[in-house]
Amino acid sequence: SQINSYDIFVLGEVRNPGKYQVKSHTSVLQAIALGGGFTEWARKNKMIILRRGQDSQDFRISVRYNDILDSKAPDLLLQREDRLIVP
Repeated sequence: SQINSYDIFVLGEVRNPGKYQVKSHTSVLQAIALGGGFTEWARKNKMIILRRGQDSQDFRISVRYNDILDSKAPDLLLQREDRLIVP
């Protein structure tokens, strides 16, 4: 493992779901690319980031792929141990 690297998880309807070790500043779109892109069944506009809060409880962040592409929403940066779920 490298200094300044951390793990994220890309799960669900991507071609290569799994745990990925990344360096800082990895975005949702970059994570999808790491996972090999969407499968044909992916519901791109219903993605969710599960993130652990300070109270150790998970909270959900909804992500719409089309909104990122249309610049209606930011391409969020993933944090340590985030789980990007593509239903």
